[in-house]
Amino acid sequence: MRVVQLPAFHRGFGKLPKHLQEKTWYQLHTFLEHLGTPTKPKSLWLKKLLHGNFEISVNMDLRVLFQLHGDAIVLVLLGDHEDVRRYLRHS
Repeated sequence: MRVVQLPAFHRGFGKLPKHLQEKTWYQLHTFLEHLGTPTKPKSLWLKKLLHGNFEISVNMDLRVLFQLHGDAIVLVLLGDHEDVRRYLRHS
């Protein structure tokens, strides 16, 4: 599966400290390993949201918002709960 980063995700990722960048990639890698299987690790806190968006949890405050398009996972946004709500309101 291809991973595509949109500018908002890339900006958010670049602002993170190194340990949170590593944790973000670890969570994304875990998600990709389990994609297409009937079980998902609870540590991902995977949720289906509005308009074909999904989110996984990096930690209690940080979320990755993404979409699935064919053979690609499109990383839309990296931010907190309010960032995700704001994005969903305007999409």
